[in-house]
Amino acid sequence: MMLFLGQTVALQMRILSTAAHKLDERAEKMYMKKSGGQPPPSDPILKRRDKILDACYKQAIRQIVEHHLIIQEFYANYNQLGRWPTFLAVLNGSILIAMSIAVVIMGAKDVPSTFISAGELLVAEVMSLWLLCETGEHVSEWSQKLNEGMYNFNWIDISTSNKRLIMIFKEKAKKPLVLMAGGLTPINRDTFGTIMNSAYTYVNLLRASERN
Repeated sequence: MMLFLGQTVALQMRILSTAAHKLDERAEKMYMKKSGGQPPPSDPILKRRDKILDACYKQAIRQIVEHHLIIQEFYANYNQLGRWPTFLAVLNGSILIAMSIAVVIMGAKDVPSTFISAGELLVAEVMSLWLLCETGEHVSEWSQKLNEGMYNFNWIDISTSNKRLIMIFKEKAKKPLVLMAGGLTPINRDTFGTIMNSAYTYVNLLRASERN
């Protein structure tokens, strides 16, 4: 369930980021629909004075802002409902990965059924944890791309009122969304790498203690 919620946030951030990067294109399409197929003026001064184009930009910007607010609300609900279940999933997965590696490496080969079960559990837990961390990485990545899209948008040729809307949204989008486990650990590729390194270190310590 937590994976599904996280993937929903990631997908919506991707859609929103794409919409932000194509803001000019969307406003122009709206203009052509309202003007009977006539393209918007190319001259910057005429663009600022064109009331139809100004209304199209305002509508496109508001759609992005409304979509972002919906995502933020969904993200807040995810953090409220899923932070501790996600933390427990990460913690449990980390322990199972370490134990499975230990069983596979340190002597279950004489009991084939145990060796195979440990190997299957290891693969399943690694894939499950990787999917969760990859989802968190995508949320942060597309959140950052949304911010970049708004900064790269050529808003010089639009009206002052629309510039204000863009500036307000830039401030809201400045802080990227980060999926957290228990409000303590970010869910991303770095966390996945840290967990795998910790599991490997744990197994090496066990092997060293056995030799001694």
